[in-house]
Amino acid sequence: MAIFKNLSIRTKIILLIVIVSTINIILASLVQYYYERLLYNLEIKQKLSILSNVIGDSNTGAITFNNKKESLDYLSSLKTDEDVQGAIILLPDSSLFAEFKNSESLHTPKYNIPLKSDTTIFDHNILISSKPIYLEGEIIATLRIAYSLSEYKKKEKQYISVMLYIVGLSIVTGTFLALLFQGGITRPIFKLYHVMNRISFKKDYSIRSEIKSRDEVGKLASGFNFMIEQIEQQNNELKTAKNQSDTALKTKEKFLANMTHELRTPLTSIVGLSSLLEETELNHEQKEYLENIKHSSDHLLAIINDLLEFSKLGTGKLQLEKSQFSIHKTIERIERSMEFELKNRKLDFITSIEESIPHFVIGDEYRLTQILINLVGNAIKFTPTGSIRIEVKNLTDDNDTIVVEFAVIDTGIGIIEEKQELIFESFTQESSDTNRKYGGTGLGLAITKQLVEIQDGKIKVKSKKGEGSSFIFTIPYQKRQTTDSDKYKDQLISLENSKILLVDDNPMNLLFAKSMLDKNHFITETCNSGDDALQKLKVGNYHLILLDLHMPKMDGYELSRIIRSFGDKEKSNTPIIALTAAATLNEIKKCFDSGMNDYLIKPFKKEELLTKIISLLLNFPRKKDD
Repeated sequence: MAIFKNLSIRTKIILLIVIVSTINIILASLVQYYYERLLYNLEIKQKLSILSNVIGDSNTGAITFNNKKESLDYLSSLKTDEDVQGAIILLPDSSLFAEFKNSESLHTPKYNIPLKSDTTIFDHNILISSKPIYLEGEIIATLRIAYSLSEYKKKEKQYISVMLYIVGLSIVTGTFLALLFQGGITRPIFKLYHVMNRISFKKDYSIRSEIKSRDEVGKLASGFNFMIEQIEQQNNELKTAKNQSDTALKTKEKFLANMTHELRTPLTSIVGLSSLLEETELNHEQKEYLENIKHSSDHLLAIINDLLEFSKLGTGKLQLEKSQFSIHKTIERIERSMEFELKNRKLDFITSIEESIPHFVIGDEYRLTQILINLVGNAIKFTPTGSIRIEVKNLTDDNDTIVVEFAVIDTGIGIIEEKQELIFESFTQESSDTNRKYGGTGLGLAITKQLVEIQDGKIKVKSKKGEGSSFIFTIPYQKRQTTDSDKYKDQLISLENSKILLVDDNPMNLLFAKSMLDKNHFITETCNSGDDALQKLKVGNYHLILLDLHMPKMDGYELSRIIRSFGDKEKSNTPIIALTAAATLNEIKKCFDSGMNDYLIKPFKKEELLTKIISLLLNFPRKKDD
């Protein structure tokens, strides 16, 4: 049965037709054989019965008068029938009265059959008929005739031979007819199969199966066409929905790019000028005002980053960085950035880092900073009095990887058990009172959880209402050895007097960036439009270009493409860093597509800008005339 199941439907139909037709022929032949045999037996019995009656009636007088010669003459009349082998007449005392043999070589045995019995028996190839002879109602003798069945056996063999010939012929004929007519069943099925394959490979759901009959195969084709119509309709609906989704996503990204640009541009000026102002001599009151400005700008930047980060996470477009950084210094910077808020709230800040934590690891420092700032910021917000503690432990450590556990522990208001899982959901806080009292977007912990998980980490919370909270997360990092700490300064010194063209339509951004570059001994020229920059580039040579993306008339993308098309190879290969406040993935991709070498998101730190400048200038040779 297992072999039969794996055969093609064409082979199954042929086998089925041949087997059924053969079985029917055999059954019909057997029935005919037994019927013919039954008729032959009846015919012989009737024939012998007639002969017995005639011979018996003729021998009545001879038996009565004991005339054996006359009786033998009557028996000898049977020799006209070649199949009659012989006959005997037995008296009631079982003595032989007369005997006839049709051939001397034949012997008619005296069968042990009760006298006076009227019966017929078969013995091998002989049929024996025993019939009493009556006179006036009394049995005076018994006549027995032996009849040969050789002719019957001969006919039987001939019949079997003919039957076998018919069975063989029926197999051949059945196979031929099955091959001839099976196509009427299998051909529509194969056509349906080929239609299905075409649809599968071409993904063309407009293809339909041709319906030529109303039988089960036709109904199957009709059902298949209906199913494909439904799939085609759903596919079209999905395509429409996808197009609408893509359009909405592009609109969203465009809106996000514009909004983040509009928000980050003035914020960049505020952060930049605050940094420059911080390096000047200030009295106590001015420093206090400056701290408030920095605190407000940092808070606003955190909200913008939350919204942008949440958008990236939602579309799966967030990219992790792999760079060398120090966990110790990251936590120190977080403490310094939170120092004003901690002092203002009179909270103690405690750090505990196990000695086994390497000084440098490989991972995404920016994401770790973002996670810790979110958690520490929450801890400060919800801790009226007491302390905030950061603990760093080494969970597992091998030659290449270390799994670090971070815990941010506070003595704040705590979280009820029922809300501890919900707080990681978007736009969720413990209660509406919490939102009104403490503020916030409700995105911080949702973003934090996703940032931990995309780095193959896990996060959990332990808390009791009124007893504080502990947010614990783990992140695996790669281990690296410490590099030379003086290398950065040496690189900066080696690049002094490099000529940089700074292009930005915002005067505050120009002021901040130029001041930063001048302090590090770069020769900086500025212009506030793409046209002005193009004129400067045509007459002068620069080692690097800092290029704002969003400018009126000629934007940064167009200017970059024009620079890359210059006939002068040195000018066309000048490295370009994009300065953008619209930090979406599409914007960044457009930067590289238009020929830029790197990008920097506004507002940026001095170290970030200098690091990228060093990296590009060291990888591009200085021009010969310098």
